[in-house]
Amino acid sequence: MTESTQKGQLGRQAVVIGGSVAGIATARVLSEHFDKVLILEKDPVDEGQPGFRDSTRQDRHLHQLLKGGAQAIERMFPGVTEDFVSSGAVQMDLGMDLVWSTLGTSLPREPLNINILQQTRPQLEHLMRRRLHDSGNVEFRDQCAVLGLLTTDDHERVTGVQVMERDTNQRIEIAADLVVDTSGRGSHLSRWLKELDYVPPESLLAKTDLAYTSLLFEDPHLGSDRPWLGYYVAAVPPTSPVGGAILPQENGRWLVTLYGYDGNHSPTDLDGYMEFASKLPDKAIYEAVREAKPIGEAHVFQSAGPLRRYYEKLSRFPDGLLTLGDGMCSLDPVYGQGMSSAILSAEALGEVLTDLGEGRSNLKGLYKTFFKKIGRILDTPWTMCMGTAMVYSSDTPSAKEKRESAYLTKVSTVAKEHPDLWVQFLRVMQLVDPLESLHTPAIESLVSQANDQA
Repeated sequence: MTESTQKGQLGRQAVVIGGSVAGIATARVLSEHFDKVLILEKDPVDEGQPGFRDSTRQDRHLHQLLKGGAQAIERMFPGVTEDFVSSGAVQMDLGMDLVWSTLGTSLPREPLNINILQQTRPQLEHLMRRRLHDSGNVEFRDQCAVLGLLTTDDHERVTGVQVMERDTNQRIEIAADLVVDTSGRGSHLSRWLKELDYVPPESLLAKTDLAYTSLLFEDPHLGSDRPWLGYYVAAVPPTSPVGGAILPQENGRWLVTLYGYDGNHSPTDLDGYMEFASKLPDKAIYEAVREAKPIGEAHVFQSAGPLRRYYEKLSRFPDGLLTLGDGMCSLDPVYGQGMSSAILSAEALGEVLTDLGEGRSNLKGLYKTFFKKIGRILDTPWTMCMGTAMVYSSDTPSAKEKRESAYLTKVSTVAKEHPDLWVQFLRVMQLVDPLESLHTPAIESLVSQANDQA
Protein backbone atom coordinates (compact mmCIF):
# COMPACT_ATOMS: atom_id res chain seq x y z
CA MET A 1 0.00 0.00 0.00
CA THR A 2 1.41 3.38 -0.96
CA GLU A 3 1.89 6.23 1.45
CA SER A 4 -0.93 8.22 -0.17
CA THR A 5 -3.30 5.29 0.30
CA GLN A 6 -2.58 5.25 4.02
CA LYS A 7 -3.33 8.92 4.61
CA GLY A 8 -7.00 9.77 4.26
CA GLN A 9 -8.97 6.57 4.53
CA LEU A 10 -12.70 6.87 3.95
CA GLY A 11 -13.54 3.20 4.21
CA ARG A 12 -12.48 -0.39 3.72
CA GLN A 13 -13.81 -0.99 0.21
CA ALA A 14 -15.21 0.93 -2.74
CA VAL A 15 -16.93 -0.79 -5.67
CA VAL A 16 -16.90 0.54 -9.23
CA ILE A 17 -19.56 -0.78 -11.62
CA GLY A 18 -18.08 -0.97 -15.13
CA GLY A 19 -14.49 -1.41 -16.28
CA SER A 20 -14.28 1.04 -19.17
CA VAL A 21 -12.25 4.27 -19.29
CA ALA A 22 -14.60 5.90 -16.78
CA GLY A 23 -14.39 2.93 -14.41
CA ILE A 24 -10.61 2.64 -14.60
CA ALA A 25 -10.10 6.36 -13.95
CA THR A 26 -12.60 6.25 -11.08
CA ALA A 27 -10.88 3.25 -9.50
CA ARG A 28 -7.56 5.07 -9.69
CA VAL A 29 -8.77 8.07 -7.66
CA LEU A 30 -10.66 5.85 -5.20
CA SER A 31 -7.49 3.84 -4.57
CA GLU A 32 -6.08 6.87 -2.75
CA HIS A 33 -8.95 6.89 -0.24
CA PHE A 34 -10.06 3.29 0.38
CA ASP A 35 -8.20 0.21 1.55
CA LYS A 36 -9.42 -1.72 -1.47
CA VAL A 37 -11.19 -0.90 -4.73
CA LEU A 38 -13.08 -3.55 -6.70
CA ILE A 39 -14.03 -3.01 -10.35
CA LEU A 40 -16.93 -5.19 -11.54
CA GLU A 41 -17.04 -5.61 -15.32
CA LYS A 42 -19.76 -7.73 -16.93
CA ASP A 43 -17.77 -8.66 -20.06
CA PRO A 44 -14.82 -11.04 -20.19
CA VAL A 45 -11.54 -9.13 -20.38
CA ASP A 46 -8.16 -10.46 -21.51
CA GLU A 47 -5.66 -8.75 -19.23
CA GLY A 48 -2.78 -9.76 -21.48
CA GLN A 49 -3.70 -7.77 -24.58
CA PRO A 50 -6.12 -5.17 -25.97
CA GLY A 51 -9.50 -6.49 -27.03
CA PHE A 52 -13.03 -5.47 -27.87
CA ARG A 53 -15.77 -5.91 -25.26
CA ASP A 54 -19.18 -7.27 -26.22
CA SER A 55 -21.26 -4.62 -24.49
CA THR A 56 -19.18 -1.68 -25.71
CA ARG A 57 -20.46 -1.43 -29.25
CA GLN A 58 -18.74 1.89 -29.88
CA ASP A 59 -15.21 0.63 -29.17
CA ARG A 60 -14.64 -0.29 -32.83
CA HIS A 61 -15.05 3.33 -33.89
CA LEU A 62 -12.93 6.45 -33.74
CA HIS A 63 -12.12 7.69 -30.26
CA GLN A 64 -10.11 10.72 -29.26
CA LEU A 65 -8.42 11.40 -25.98
CA LEU A 66 -8.77 15.18 -25.96
CA LYS A 67 -6.05 17.41 -24.58
CA GLY A 68 -7.91 18.02 -21.32
CA GLY A 69 -8.48 14.32 -20.82
CA ALA A 70 -4.89 13.47 -21.73
CA GLN A 71 -3.56 15.94 -19.16
CA ALA A 72 -5.84 14.50 -16.47
CA ILE A 73 -4.93 10.89 -17.21
CA GLU A 74 -1.23 11.74 -17.05
CA ARG A 75 -1.83 13.25 -13.62
CA MET A 76 -3.54 10.03 -12.55
CA PHE A 77 -0.98 7.69 -14.09
CA PRO A 78 2.34 9.54 -14.40
CA GLY A 79 4.21 8.20 -17.41
CA VAL A 80 1.19 6.66 -19.15
CA THR A 81 1.55 9.06 -22.10
CA GLU A 82 4.90 7.47 -22.88
CA ASP A 83 3.20 4.07 -22.67
CA PHE A 84 0.72 5.21 -25.32
CA VAL A 85 3.45 6.50 -27.63
CA SER A 86 5.71 3.46 -27.25
CA SER A 87 2.71 1.24 -28.09
CA GLY A 88 2.10 3.06 -31.36
CA ALA A 89 -0.23 5.97 -30.54
CA VAL A 90 0.19 8.75 -33.11
CA GLN A 91 0.92 12.27 -31.88
CA MET A 92 -0.85 15.04 -33.80
CA ASP A 93 -0.83 18.82 -33.69
CA LEU A 94 -4.45 19.91 -34.07
CA GLY A 95 -3.56 22.87 -36.23
CA MET A 96 -0.88 21.39 -38.47
CA ASP A 97 -1.51 17.66 -38.74
CA LEU A 98 -5.32 17.61 -38.87
CA VAL A 99 -7.27 19.18 -41.74
CA TRP A 100 -10.62 20.70 -40.72
CA SER A 101 -13.03 20.90 -43.66
CA THR A 102 -16.46 22.54 -43.55
CA LEU A 103 -18.70 22.51 -46.63
CA GLY A 104 -15.65 21.87 -48.82
CA THR A 105 -13.54 24.68 -47.37
CA SER A 106 -10.52 23.87 -45.22
CA LEU A 107 -9.28 26.04 -42.38
CA PRO A 108 -5.77 27.52 -42.64
CA ARG A 109 -3.19 25.16 -41.16
CA GLU A 110 -0.53 26.27 -38.73
CA PRO A 111 1.02 24.79 -35.57
CA LEU A 112 -1.20 25.39 -32.53
CA ASN A 113 0.81 23.49 -29.90
CA ILE A 114 -2.36 21.62 -28.98
CA ASN A 115 -1.25 18.02 -29.32
CA ILE A 116 -3.42 14.93 -29.11
CA LEU A 117 -2.70 11.20 -29.21
CA GLN A 118 -4.59 8.94 -31.59
CA GLN A 119 -5.06 5.23 -30.86
CA THR A 120 -7.80 2.63 -30.66
CA ARG A 121 -9.97 2.52 -27.57
CA PRO A 122 -9.08 -1.11 -26.72
CA GLN A 123 -5.39 -0.19 -26.58
CA LEU A 124 -6.11 2.87 -24.43
CA GLU A 125 -8.11 0.82 -21.93
CA HIS A 126 -5.54 -1.99 -21.89
CA LEU A 127 -2.68 0.38 -21.06
CA MET A 128 -4.78 2.15 -18.41
CA ARG A 129 -5.64 -1.18 -16.77
CA ARG A 130 -1.97 -2.15 -16.78
CA ARG A 131 -1.09 1.06 -14.97
CA LEU A 132 -3.97 0.58 -12.56
CA HIS A 133 -2.41 -2.65 -11.30
CA ASP A 134 0.48 -0.54 -9.98
CA SER A 135 -1.89 0.99 -7.43
CA GLY A 136 -1.61 -2.23 -5.46
CA ASN A 137 -5.07 -2.13 -3.91
CA VAL A 138 -7.34 -2.41 -6.98
CA GLU A 139 -8.91 -5.68 -8.14
CA PHE A 140 -10.43 -6.00 -11.61
CA ARG A 141 -13.08 -8.73 -11.68
CA ASP A 142 -14.67 -9.50 -15.06
CA GLN A 143 -17.81 -11.46 -15.97
CA CYS A 144 -19.66 -9.92 -13.02
CA ALA A 145 -23.07 -8.41 -13.75
CA VAL A 146 -24.43 -6.14 -11.02
CA LEU A 147 -28.09 -6.97 -10.38
CA GLY A 148 -28.93 -4.35 -7.77
CA LEU A 149 -27.92 -2.34 -4.74
CA LEU A 150 -27.72 -3.39 -1.10
CA THR A 151 -28.90 -0.80 1.40
CA THR A 152 -29.70 -0.18 5.03
CA ASP A 153 -33.27 -1.00 6.12
CA ASP A 154 -34.37 2.61 5.66
CA HIS A 155 -32.73 2.79 2.19
CA GLU A 156 -30.81 5.91 3.27
CA ARG A 157 -27.39 4.40 2.59
CA VAL A 158 -26.07 1.97 0.01
CA THR A 159 -23.99 -0.77 1.62
CA GLY A 160 -22.93 -2.81 -1.40
CA VAL A 161 -24.11 -4.61 -4.53
CA GLN A 162 -25.68 -7.90 -5.54
CA VAL A 163 -23.73 -9.58 -8.34
CA MET A 164 -24.16 -12.46 -10.74
CA GLU A 165 -20.85 -14.19 -11.47
CA ARG A 166 -21.34 -15.31 -15.03
CA ASP A 167 -18.64 -17.96 -15.04
CA THR A 168 -20.23 -19.76 -12.06
CA ASN A 169 -23.87 -18.52 -12.37
CA GLN A 170 -23.77 -17.71 -8.67
CA ARG A 171 -25.33 -14.70 -7.00
CA ILE A 172 -23.18 -13.09 -4.35
CA GLU A 173 -23.31 -9.95 -2.22
CA ILE A 174 -20.36 -7.59 -2.01
CA ALA A 175 -20.12 -5.01 0.77
CA ALA A 176 -18.91 -1.49 0.04
CA ASP A 177 -18.60 1.84 1.79
CA LEU A 178 -19.00 3.58 -1.57
CA VAL A 179 -20.45 2.35 -4.88
CA VAL A 180 -19.76 4.33 -8.05
CA ASP A 181 -21.77 3.44 -11.16
CA THR A 182 -19.74 3.96 -14.34
CA SER A 183 -21.64 1.39 -16.39
CA GLY A 184 -22.51 3.81 -19.17
CA ARG A 185 -25.57 5.06 -20.98
CA GLY A 186 -27.47 1.82 -20.34
CA SER A 187 -27.05 2.19 -16.58
CA HIS A 188 -29.81 0.66 -14.43
CA LEU A 189 -29.39 3.31 -11.75
CA SER A 190 -32.67 5.14 -12.46
CA ARG A 191 -34.58 1.86 -12.05
CA TRP A 192 -32.68 0.98 -8.88
CA LEU A 193 -33.50 4.39 -7.42
CA LYS A 194 -37.20 3.87 -8.10
CA GLU A 195 -37.07 0.49 -6.41
CA LEU A 196 -35.65 2.23 -3.33
CA ASP A 197 -38.42 4.88 -3.40
CA TYR A 198 -36.20 7.64 -4.75
CA VAL A 199 -37.16 9.95 -7.59
CA PRO A 200 -34.80 9.40 -10.55
CA PRO A 201 -33.13 12.44 -12.09
CA GLU A 202 -34.73 14.65 -14.68
CA SER A 203 -33.36 13.75 -18.11
CA LEU A 204 -33.16 15.19 -21.60
CA LEU A 205 -32.73 13.18 -24.79
CA ALA A 206 -32.00 15.36 -27.81
CA LYS A 207 -32.95 13.05 -30.67
CA THR A 208 -30.64 13.32 -33.69
CA ASP A 209 -30.82 9.79 -35.18
CA LEU A 210 -27.06 9.60 -35.62
CA ALA A 211 -25.26 6.58 -36.99
CA TYR A 212 -21.63 6.13 -37.83
CA THR A 213 -19.97 3.39 -39.80
CA SER A 214 -16.28 2.63 -39.33
CA LEU A 215 -13.79 0.56 -41.29
CA LEU A 216 -10.07 -0.08 -40.76
CA PHE A 217 -7.67 0.34 -43.68
CA GLU A 218 -4.00 -0.27 -44.19
CA ASP A 219 -2.32 3.12 -44.57
CA PRO A 220 -1.00 3.03 -48.17
CA HIS A 221 1.07 6.16 -47.55
CA LEU A 222 2.81 5.04 -44.36
CA GLY A 223 6.22 6.68 -44.17
CA SER A 224 5.53 9.00 -47.11
CA ASP A 225 5.39 12.79 -47.08
CA ARG A 226 1.60 13.01 -46.99
CA PRO A 227 0.71 16.62 -46.03
CA TRP A 228 -1.67 15.58 -43.22
CA LEU A 229 -2.06 12.88 -40.59
CA GLY A 230 -5.81 13.18 -40.17
CA TYR A 231 -8.73 14.67 -42.06
CA TYR A 232 -12.07 15.74 -40.63
CA VAL A 233 -15.08 16.61 -42.78
CA ALA A 234 -17.70 18.27 -40.61
CA ALA A 235 -21.43 17.83 -40.99
CA VAL A 236 -23.28 21.14 -40.99
CA PRO A 237 -26.94 20.29 -40.27
CA PRO A 238 -29.37 20.73 -41.82
CA THR A 239 -27.50 21.92 -44.95
CA SER A 240 -25.11 19.00 -44.94
CA PRO A 241 -26.09 16.26 -42.46
CA VAL A 242 -23.17 13.93 -43.28
CA GLY A 243 -19.49 13.94 -42.44
CA GLY A 244 -16.51 11.75 -41.80
CA ALA A 245 -13.02 11.46 -40.40
CA ILE A 246 -9.86 9.56 -41.16
CA LEU A 247 -7.31 9.24 -38.37
CA PRO A 248 -4.16 7.17 -37.85
CA GLN A 249 -4.11 4.31 -35.35
CA GLU A 250 -1.37 2.09 -33.97
CA ASN A 251 0.21 -0.52 -36.26
CA GLY A 252 0.19 1.69 -39.35
CA ARG A 253 -3.54 1.69 -39.90
CA TRP A 254 -6.22 4.20 -40.69
CA LEU A 255 -9.61 4.14 -39.04
CA VAL A 256 -12.25 5.79 -41.18
CA THR A 257 -15.61 6.78 -39.72
CA LEU A 258 -18.49 8.03 -41.87
CA TYR A 259 -21.48 9.49 -40.07
CA GLY A 260 -24.82 11.09 -40.70
CA TYR A 261 -27.76 12.57 -38.81
CA ASP A 262 -31.50 12.25 -39.33
CA GLY A 263 -31.38 8.86 -41.03
CA ASN A 264 -28.54 9.71 -43.42
CA HIS A 265 -26.51 6.61 -42.61
CA SER A 266 -23.67 4.93 -44.45
CA PRO A 267 -24.10 1.37 -45.76
CA THR A 268 -21.77 -1.32 -44.44
CA ASP A 269 -20.92 -3.08 -47.72
CA LEU A 270 -17.68 -1.76 -49.24
CA ASP A 271 -19.24 -0.40 -52.43
CA GLY A 272 -21.98 1.41 -50.55
CA TYR A 273 -19.48 2.65 -47.99
CA MET A 274 -17.21 4.11 -50.64
CA GLU A 275 -20.14 5.68 -52.49
CA PHE A 276 -21.22 7.39 -49.26
CA ALA A 277 -17.64 8.68 -48.77
CA SER A 278 -17.57 10.03 -52.32
CA LYS A 279 -20.64 12.17 -51.62
CA LEU A 280 -19.23 14.00 -48.60
CA PRO A 281 -18.86 17.78 -49.07
CA ASP A 282 -15.09 17.23 -49.29
CA LYS A 283 -13.83 14.21 -51.28
CA ALA A 284 -10.44 14.01 -49.54
CA ILE A 285 -11.40 11.00 -47.41
CA TYR A 286 -12.69 9.13 -50.44
CA GLU A 287 -9.57 9.93 -52.47
CA ALA A 288 -7.33 8.80 -49.60
CA VAL A 289 -8.90 5.37 -49.14
CA ARG A 290 -10.25 4.40 -52.55
CA GLU A 291 -7.01 2.53 -53.30
CA ALA A 292 -6.39 1.45 -49.70
CA LYS A 293 -6.86 -2.12 -48.51
CA PRO A 294 -9.73 -2.58 -46.02
CA ILE A 295 -9.13 -4.71 -42.94
CA GLY A 296 -12.11 -6.75 -41.79
CA GLU A 297 -15.67 -5.52 -42.14
CA ALA A 298 -17.43 -2.26 -41.42
CA HIS A 299 -19.14 -1.75 -38.06
CA VAL A 300 -22.11 0.47 -37.27
CA PHE A 301 -23.02 2.30 -34.10
CA GLN A 302 -26.33 4.12 -33.77
CA SER A 303 -27.25 6.74 -31.22
CA ALA A 304 -30.67 8.25 -30.65
CA GLY A 305 -28.91 11.45 -29.57
CA PRO A 306 -27.20 13.12 -26.63
CA LEU A 307 -28.68 12.20 -23.26
CA ARG A 308 -28.19 14.05 -19.99
CA ARG A 309 -29.45 12.99 -16.59
CA TYR A 310 -29.40 15.96 -14.22
CA TYR A 311 -28.27 14.32 -11.00
CA GLU A 312 -27.06 17.71 -9.78
CA LYS A 313 -30.70 18.81 -9.44
CA LEU A 314 -31.68 16.03 -7.04
CA SER A 315 -32.48 17.02 -3.45
CA ARG A 316 -32.60 13.43 -2.16
CA PHE A 317 -30.20 10.61 -2.96
CA PRO A 318 -28.83 7.65 -0.97
CA ASP A 319 -25.48 8.05 0.72
CA GLY A 320 -22.68 5.71 -0.31
CA LEU A 321 -23.62 5.96 -3.99
CA LEU A 322 -22.41 8.07 -6.93
CA THR A 323 -22.39 7.91 -10.71
CA LEU A 324 -20.33 9.43 -13.49
CA GLY A 325 -19.58 8.93 -17.18
CA ASP A 326 -22.15 8.23 -19.89
CA GLY A 327 -24.73 7.22 -17.30
CA MET A 328 -24.84 10.86 -16.27
CA CYS A 329 -24.14 12.54 -19.61
CA SER A 330 -23.90 10.74 -22.95
CA LEU A 331 -22.63 13.18 -25.56
CA ASP A 332 -22.68 13.36 -29.35
CA PRO A 333 -19.81 10.98 -30.25
CA VAL A 334 -18.92 13.07 -33.29
CA TYR A 335 -17.36 15.62 -30.91
CA GLY A 336 -15.16 12.96 -29.31
CA GLN A 337 -15.62 14.33 -25.79
CA GLY A 338 -17.03 11.33 -23.93
CA MET A 339 -13.87 9.65 -22.64
CA SER A 340 -12.23 12.92 -21.63
CA SER A 341 -15.37 14.14 -19.86
CA ALA A 342 -15.46 10.92 -17.84
CA ILE A 343 -11.77 11.17 -16.94
CA LEU A 344 -12.18 14.78 -15.81
CA SER A 345 -15.24 13.78 -13.77
CA ALA A 346 -13.23 11.03 -12.07
CA GLU A 347 -10.47 13.50 -11.31
CA ALA A 348 -13.06 15.84 -9.79
CA LEU A 349 -14.24 12.97 -7.59
CA GLY A 350 -10.70 12.60 -6.29
CA GLU A 351 -10.58 16.30 -5.45
CA VAL A 352 -13.87 16.12 -3.55
CA LEU A 353 -12.75 13.05 -1.59
CA THR A 354 -9.43 14.69 -0.70
CA ASP A 355 -11.32 17.58 0.87
CA LEU A 356 -13.38 15.25 3.11
CA GLY A 357 -10.75 14.03 5.54
CA GLU A 358 -10.87 10.61 7.18
CA GLY A 359 -13.81 8.41 8.16
CA ARG A 360 -16.83 6.89 6.46
CA SER A 361 -19.13 9.37 8.22
CA ASN A 362 -17.70 12.05 5.93
CA LEU A 363 -19.32 10.32 2.94
CA LYS A 364 -22.74 11.47 4.16
CA GLY A 365 -24.18 14.00 1.72
CA LEU A 366 -21.20 13.57 -0.63
CA TYR A 367 -23.50 13.38 -3.65
CA LYS A 368 -24.53 17.04 -3.30
CA THR A 369 -21.00 18.39 -3.60
CA PHE A 370 -19.90 15.90 -6.21
CA PHE A 371 -22.85 16.15 -8.59
CA LYS A 372 -22.72 19.96 -8.56
CA LYS A 373 -19.00 19.91 -9.29
CA ILE A 374 -19.17 17.58 -12.27
CA GLY A 375 -22.40 19.19 -13.48
CA ARG A 376 -20.30 22.28 -14.12
CA ILE A 377 -17.65 20.19 -15.89
CA LEU A 378 -20.27 18.60 -18.13
CA ASP A 379 -21.82 21.93 -19.08
CA THR A 380 -19.00 22.60 -21.55
CA PRO A 381 -19.20 19.45 -23.74
CA TRP A 382 -22.98 19.26 -23.40
CA THR A 383 -23.48 22.80 -24.61
CA MET A 384 -21.08 22.31 -27.51
CA CYS A 385 -23.05 19.39 -28.91
CA MET A 386 -26.44 21.05 -28.46
CA GLY A 387 -26.03 23.19 -31.58
CA THR A 388 -26.40 20.15 -33.80
CA ALA A 389 -28.96 18.48 -31.56
CA MET A 390 -31.35 21.43 -31.62
CA VAL A 391 -31.59 21.24 -35.42
CA TYR A 392 -33.35 17.89 -35.19
CA SER A 393 -34.69 17.43 -31.68
CA SER A 394 -38.07 18.59 -30.45
CA ASP A 395 -36.88 17.99 -26.89
CA THR A 396 -34.77 21.08 -26.47
CA PRO A 397 -32.49 22.11 -23.58
CA SER A 398 -33.14 24.91 -21.12
CA ALA A 399 -33.24 28.55 -22.22
CA LYS A 400 -29.79 29.08 -20.71
CA GLU A 401 -28.34 26.11 -22.61
CA LYS A 402 -29.96 27.36 -25.83
CA ARG A 403 -28.43 30.82 -25.42
CA GLU A 404 -25.00 29.41 -24.67
CA SER A 405 -25.15 27.00 -27.60
CA ALA A 406 -26.18 29.78 -29.98
CA TYR A 407 -23.32 31.92 -28.68
CA LEU A 408 -20.83 29.09 -29.23
CA THR A 409 -22.01 28.70 -32.82
CA LYS A 410 -21.28 32.39 -33.39
CA VAL A 411 -17.89 32.11 -31.72
CA SER A 412 -16.90 29.15 -33.91
CA THR A 413 -17.85 31.11 -37.04
CA VAL A 414 -15.93 34.22 -36.01
CA ALA A 415 -12.96 32.21 -34.77
CA LYS A 416 -12.21 30.92 -38.27
CA GLU A 417 -11.18 34.45 -39.22
CA HIS A 418 -9.25 35.19 -36.00
CA PRO A 419 -6.38 32.78 -35.23
CA ASP A 420 -6.08 33.65 -31.54
CA LEU A 421 -9.79 33.10 -30.97
CA TRP A 422 -9.63 29.84 -32.93
CA VAL A 423 -6.92 28.56 -30.59
CA GLN A 424 -9.01 29.48 -27.55
CA PHE A 425 -12.11 27.88 -29.07
CA LEU A 426 -10.14 24.67 -29.64
CA ARG A 427 -8.91 24.75 -26.05
CA VAL A 428 -12.54 24.75 -24.94
CA MET A 429 -13.44 21.99 -27.41
CA GLN A 430 -10.49 19.99 -26.10
CA LEU A 431 -11.78 20.45 -22.52
CA VAL A 432 -8.65 22.29 -21.42
CA ASP A 433 -10.51 25.51 -20.60
CA PRO A 434 -14.14 26.02 -19.49
CA LEU A 435 -16.90 27.79 -21.41
CA GLU A 436 -16.36 30.92 -19.31
CA SER A 437 -13.03 31.51 -21.08
CA LEU A 438 -14.99 32.45 -24.22
CA HIS A 439 -16.91 35.14 -22.36
CA THR A 440 -14.18 37.72 -21.91
CA PRO A 441 -15.16 41.30 -22.83
CA ALA A 442 -12.82 41.21 -25.84
CA ILE A 443 -14.29 37.99 -27.26
CA GLU A 444 -17.89 39.02 -26.64
CA SER A 445 -17.23 42.36 -28.34
CA LEU A 446 -15.65 40.65 -31.35
CA VAL A 447 -18.59 38.25 -31.70
CA SER A 448 -21.08 41.11 -31.32
CA GLN A 449 -19.37 43.17 -34.01
CA ALA A 450 -19.32 40.25 -36.42
CA ASN A 451 -22.99 39.58 -35.72
CA ASP A 452 -23.90 43.21 -36.40
CA GLN A 453 -21.99 43.14 -39.71
CA ALA A 454 -23.76 39.97 -40.73
